Amino acid sequence: MINMLNKYLTKLINQELIENKGMALFAAQSDDQLVWNREDTLSLQLGKVCKTMQLNSILYAVPCEPYFSIVNYLSDTCGSKITSNDFETRVLYHDFPVITDFDEKKIIHTLDIRKAVIIKHHGIIASGMSSPEQAFIAFSSVCMSCYIKFFCEYLQDSENNQLTLLQKKIFEMTVSLMKPLPQFTNSLPMGPYTDDKSIIPAMEKTGKLTIEYGLVDSFFGNISYASDRFHYISQTGSSMDELGSAIDPYPFGDPGFATPSASIDYPIHREIAMATGKKAILHGHPKFSVIMSLACLKTDCSYRTKCHSLCPEKRMVKNKIPIIIPGEFRSDMYGINKTVSKAMLNYPGCIVFGHGVYAAGKNDFNEAFRYLLKIERQCFNAYFDSV
Repeated sequence: MINMLNKYLTKLINQELIENKGMALFAAQSDDQLVWNREDTLSLQLGKVCKTMQLNSILYAVPCEPYFSIVNYLSDTCGSKITSNDFETRVLYHDFPVITDFDEKKIIHTLDIRKAVIIKHHGIIASGMSSPEQAFIAFSSVCMSCYIKFFCEYLQDSENNQLTLLQKKIFEMTVSLMKPLPQFTNSLPMGPYTDDKSIIPAMEKTGKLTIEYGLVDSFFGNISYASDRFHYISQTGSSMDELGSAIDPYPFGDPGFATPSASIDYPIHREIAMATGKKAILHGHPKFSVIMSLACLKTDCSYRTKCHSLCPEKRMVKNKIPIIIPGEFRSDMYGINKTVSKAMLNYPGCIVFGHGVYAAGKNDFNEAFRYLLKIERQCFNAYFDSV
């Protein structure tokens, strides 16, 4: 179990969400007892939380900068909970509660209704009901959602000349820590791929590269390849850097064969492949693509709280990248599987509001990955042009 804990702590370090393993206290059940990654005085208190709630795992960590300052800022300005309009927060988490201290009863109460809780100016506690991976994902999601929310609010407040000195200070510190997006040199296997021996390794290598380039947060994202006979797609809940056996083939174009293990985005991938004839499809969650999809400077819009389902505007980033309003991920004629594939008849990629980027390549993942990276770069530039 200690190896499992270290695996996810290493992922948090690699994703630059925590500075080192000493900044985290992580435990998971093994043979009816909690195994901790290290000794700490908080172990007793958090262990009681685990026992009371019958959790499989619990993670308390101090995020590194800029996440620590961003989470603290939002904790001070958002009251008892932090909400964001990005898809993962809205659909999977709803909000992130904020409490002021390590009160055992408050922690239990909040983790009973949410997957993570923020201890103001201290850190984040995330829980896992069945695996340490769930706690890792919840912690990552708090960091990413808060990052997106901060940058969306900064853009809005900048436009309205309402920025505070603290906002500016955190913004400048965050910018100083940013690394330029890497260049891509078509380093993925060349296609078209014809069978398992070429398709699965190409998908695995592409998945790992999306993590390495920071184009996916925690485990969110998926990938597929349509051969002449089968459509291969990553399984639901699979990590993009650990695809391995988590790739399923289905008869190409037949919606009836998909099983519950298939990615929830399988209908979208299927429709893109059938509509465009492109084989390689990649979905990632790059930060500034999500931020720019949420960016709206209207303050008196009657659809303000229903942007994801009712926004009547035709939205684009710099007139180059379409932003698709997903509705409620319906499967009817207005569903996201239809709207995304329609947009990609004219564009190599698009952004789904608050959710991320879909990009496609004719024969292999080089083209799809190149467009995914290009869209994120364009959104990054568009954001900083705006502020």
